[in-house]
Amino acid sequence: MRVRGGTRCALGLIAVLAGAAAGGADVPADPSGPASAPAELKDSEAQFKESLAAFCAIVAKTPEAAPVPVALGGWAPLQTPACAITGLVLLGEGNTLTSGPYAAHLAKLEKFVLLSSQALLAQDGSHDCWALSFAIVFLAEVYRVHPTADLREHLSLLVKRLESGQEGEKGWRHSLKPQKDEKYGSFNGVTVWCAAALALAKEQGIAVDEAKLATAIAGLRKSIGKFGGTNYYSYAPTTVGPGRSAAVCWVLKRFAETPGAEAERALGFFLRNAAYAHEGHGSQVMNFAWAALAASVSGPEASANYWKEEAKVLLGERQKDGTFLHHAWRDFGYQDSAGTGKPIERTDNTTWPDKMYGDAWANAWMLFTWQAGLGRSVLAKKLPPPAAPKDDAQKSAQDEAWKTAAAEAEAQIQAGKSAEAAKQLDALLKDRPGVAELHRLRALAYIPALAQKPGAILLKELADGKNGWGAANEAAALGCLNRALSAKEGKGLVPDAFDAGVQLLIARIHGRRLIVSATSAPASPAWVPLYNTFVRSIDAPMKNAATQIEASLVAQGVLHFLPKKTTPAGR
Repeated sequence: MRVRGGTRCALGLIAVLAGAAAGGADVPADPSGPASAPAELKDSEAQFKESLAAFCAIVAKTPEAAPVPVALGGWAPLQTPACAITGLVLLGEGNTLTSGPYAAHLAKLEKFVLLSSQALLAQDGSHDCWALSFAIVFLAEVYRVHPTADLREHLSLLVKRLESGQEGEKGWRHSLKPQKDEKYGSFNGVTVWCAAALALAKEQGIAVDEAKLATAIAGLRKSIGKFGGTNYYSYAPTTVGPGRSAAVCWVLKRFAETPGAEAERALGFFLRNAAYAHEGHGSQVMNFAWAALAASVSGPEASANYWKEEAKVLLGERQKDGTFLHHAWRDFGYQDSAGTGKPIERTDNTTWPDKMYGDAWANAWMLFTWQAGLGRSVLAKKLPPPAAPKDDAQKSAQDEAWKTAAAEAEAQIQAGKSAEAAKQLDALLKDRPGVAELHRLRALAYIPALAQKPGAILLKELADGKNGWGAANEAAALGCLNRALSAKEGKGLVPDAFDAGVQLLIARIHGRRLIVSATSAPASPAWVPLYNTFVRSIDAPMKNAATQIEASLVAQGVLHFLPKKTTPAGR
């Protein structure tokens, strides 16, 4: 058997919190059945379903914060791709977020990818382009069956962020921008997924810079050598591999307006060396998937030729319980030497004892590969685009309604009618619990003093404790403010400024608690932890330009009322 064996890894957990997903009616995919599969795979349908069920049984037992238990070995970039590929398999089987035998599994995966991709928007670390592209590929397919205005907006942000990392025809590095110690250039393996991500987003009606997409496609086309081999780097005199040739072949045939002669050269190289298509740098199982996609988009004859031998490899890797094991990949290639036209020979077969990949990673990709062979991969054919989000007009009207009601509630708080404002805000929060601004206003209804800007008024209120101050109200207001910080929508156009404003309100509450403790019992050490809590809470708004002046006034006001004997040295 050509694929080298490996040792089963313990299944780890991805420790990231997952957000909640909402939406309207789902439209399931229309996957073709096993009739489109090559003869070697037609009889494997029952086995495929058994393997899928075995893997989903594992996913069903995991928490939402870790839906795919990849044995990471400390390598975080595997998290989002593993969830995305598993989700694509479930979509290919006709599941949606609300229908199908694995709907709950798909919803869990979507929640994780939504949150992990949100974090990627603010990062510039190694492999961010790679993870971001997988997030877009998966979420674009979710959007196709479950179009909502919120998901469309999120995809638009992800697309713009991904486009920012492109370096012309060279494509993408691992990172969104070069790192100081980065030795790598642009990668075809990364560019393949980034180009596919932009193309799929475009097909779903998401705004994409079409010139950049065309440039990426052109760069991939130029990376194909005279005999069809595709370089590891976009432009470099290095070895080529059939897996990467298959990957570029897939992108050109699936997404380019005209695949061209380059796609046929890549297909020829890939099929001549199909026995080694799943080998090469970057994980053998992903190379295997590229090969399956290239075979799927190249017609029945190419698919039959590929799977005639490779079906034995795939089925031979299946364990008795239906699952798959991870493997170390072999980093070897071929020289696409000019002028000879002879078959390209292997030049190296070094085995990399790579511990970054785990069993869940292998299961996700092997199921994806198998599904492509069965003719049901959502990435192998153009599917009907999504209908316009049905919730657009309704959501717009709802947004205007809650914003108007929130403004009225804030005016009531300013007018001293906090009880009336509290009732109105409670009613709004039943329908819009994810709107951060409503939670912020509810905190002000508990403590109307927080609605006043820091200054002379603040000094007086901290001293007399009127206008809503008190242990019960302070605890309730802190709960509201913490919910405001964790809410995923409704923060406005500048979430950083919103967060800083909320953190300033939290600091004022902690400042009041410190003053009460220190002035009521100056000789007691009970004020020390309260002092430390206040200092930590005021730090973030002190560093934000929008709240820096007000935060300074709060700090001065708190220190003003602290008995001098209790103030720590140097403060």
